[in-house]
Amino acid sequence: MNVSAPLIHYRETVGGASDRVCKTVSGNGRNAVAITAEPLREDLVVDIEKGAVSLSGPQAAQLLSGQYGWDGATAAKLWGFSESNCVVNFTPETDDAVRSAVLGALERLAARGVLCGEPMRGVRFNVVELSVHPQHRSPKHLADCVENALSAAFLCARPTLLEPINLVEIQTEGSVVGNIYAVIAEEQGEVISEGPLRGTPIMKLCAHVPASRCHNITSRLRAATSGRAFPSFGLYHWEAIKDSALSNQIILDVRRRNQLPLHVPLLEQFLK
Repeated sequence: MNVSAPLIHYRETVGGASDRVCKTVSGNGRNAVAITAEPLREDLVVDIEKGAVSLSGPQAAQLLSGQYGWDGATAAKLWGFSESNCVVNFTPETDDAVRSAVLGALERLAARGVLCGEPMRGVRFNVVELSVHPQHRSPKHLADCVENALSAAFLCARPTLLEPINLVEIQTEGSVVGNIYAVIAEEQGEVISEGPLRGTPIMKLCAHVPASRCHNITSRLRAATSGRAFPSFGLYHWEAIKDSALSNQIILDVRRRNQLPLHVPLLEQFLK
């Protein structure tokens, strides 16, 4: 029986601040928005994902400035989060309908990303200019305008693909530990700890291995140790794919899987 490789889900993020302000105009020419993007701190993103912090109420600004290093004035301008992504409004605009339109655009874009249709993770978008016509501002006009600006800002902030890294815990006999190190290295992983289980002759090794390389690792470990290695797996963290050729190939493969055009959209497609 042939077993297909598991479906690996990735995340899209940014590696730095946008190198420009991205301004777009609505289709009717009456509304405009300018946005930049930058990464959120990893500890904040992890706490959001763990459900350890709530940033939906009036205490959000205090938490951001008190625990996560935000300037107090900036934290007070938070418009809201969508998962681990947020919008900060640096303009005088206070209309709730406009705020809802911007957050709705963020929610839609964060769910599908820009690179390959995977969710965004840990991106802060800064609205630095916002001009909304009092009459000619239909939800569609605002949505298209804001989504284009968000997408452009993302592409200008060193867009990066994140891969899931699994924590692999292996129980085995001491005589085959060297074989396990070899298999982990061949699967682009790293052993991070090794030691005996207290009161037993069993050794326990912990390793970080890309989820994409865990498909055959159980059978490889068993083969390398004559059945004396017993691994278990769990998601540990997300890590940027540093090899640009590998990242580009994964983006292409995932775009194909998600039934998207094979080429990543160009910046010019959003700056209308």
